[in-house]
Amino acid sequence: MDINNPQRMVFLKKIHLFHGLEDDQIGEIASALEVETFPAGKDILKGEGKGDRFYLIYDGDVGVTRKNKQTKQNEISTLVTGDHFAEEALLGDNSRPAVVIAREDTTTLSLTR
Repeated sequence: MDINNPQRMVFLKKIHLFHGLEDDQIGEIASALEVETFPAGKDILKGEGKGDRFYLIYDGDVGVTRKNKQTKQNEISTLVTGDHFAEEALLGDNSRPAVVIAREDTTTLSLTR
């Protein structure tokens, strides 16, 4: 899926995280984002290693799971278009304890640290 910069800016302006930014600031962020697509059932994050990428769901939905004490995966949330995840990756060297799986074909905009 090709998402041009004006489309990205319109999308970002709807995200609460970016409210209060000027158009030129949103434009800089929009141009730095990478488009990634994931088919249904594909792992986006595997819950291991250090995070280095922040994701915004442009289209689709994902399930977020975490291991319980019996090492079984339990779904803890569903994220949909307009939601974001892995923001801690931009803030430091935090590991990713959760697994994020595309529940349907999903397009994300991502930003690396």
